[in-house]
Amino acid sequence: MAISRLFRKFKILQYLGAILFLFSLLKLYPSIKNRLIGQGLDANRTYMLTVNHDSGRLGNKMFKYASLLGIAKREGRKPFVLPYTQDVDMESVFNLTFVAHHTQFNIGSWEEIEETEYAYEDPIFRNLPKTDIKLWGYLQSWKYFHSIEHVLRREFTFTPVYKSEADGILNDIREKHQNKDQIVFVGVHVRRRDEHSTKITCEAPKSFFTNAFQKMRSLLPGKTLIFIVSGNDLSWCERNLANNDTVVLQPSSSAFHFAILASCDHFVVSVGTFGWWAGWLTGGHVIYYKKFPLPLSYEAIGFHIDDYYPASWISVDD
Repeated sequence: MAISRLFRKFKILQYLGAILFLFSLLKLYPSIKNRLIGQGLDANRTYMLTVNHDSGRLGNKMFKYASLLGIAKREGRKPFVLPYTQDVDMESVFNLTFVAHHTQFNIGSWEEIEETEYAYEDPIFRNLPKTDIKLWGYLQSWKYFHSIEHVLRREFTFTPVYKSEADGILNDIREKHQNKDQIVFVGVHVRRRDEHSTKITCEAPKSFFTNAFQKMRSLLPGKTLIFIVSGNDLSWCERNLANNDTVVLQPSSSAFHFAILASCDHFVVSVGTFGWWAGWLTGGHVIYYKKFPLPLSYEAIGFHIDDYYPASWISVDD
């Protein structure tokens, strides 16, 4: 019995010695501690969160960036994206602060979680596992980030070259009118179907814009409205929307057009994330095409209208 008790005491001392040895190593060599934390062995640390940020064009990238920040805030995580290299460089357009240019994270080894539907506040991103995670998907729901709107309006401020271009063009238009103080700019984005695409997709007809312009006038009585129009088919815009109170923008980069549209006071959007974000950034009345998406179209798969359009936005038919 005495030998058994001595053996148990010896084992306890061994365990205590091992714990003290490990503690001293962590204290003397922080790199060992950092490596252990990086492998997810510290349950008390703040975990990292990133997203497949660089696919798609400007509107898609903005949704991913905004939703990443909103989900990270809710889940108590540190968000970041790697530098942008494809299509539009978001950093050249906006004053972003969550882009990591120097990181040693092995993101390829992180757990990945993919959305189940694209225009939907997916519960799969709630109560995330206690590890570093990369999100996958389009993340196109305002509900992901509505609680951090003030943060996003700071993140999505334009860099000087885009801001000065947008301000200059709008000021030039204003100066051509006598009642400058009564002028209200309404941005308009016209997304036309890609003639080479075989997908069933949606595009708003001229009658939608006629109805949307009239609705906007009713919302702003006593004001002089000037509609600033951009789109992926400017010749269609010229043929169908040009008027005394309408300015169709001259050809330029999509990012410059976006800066001009988002600097307006209110917005009319046909379809697409480019127009969605320009409308959101105006902070004013936003009118959208009621028939988007078309039933049975690929855009209708995974689309939840209440998750995609904010409740304050106004639908108008054609």
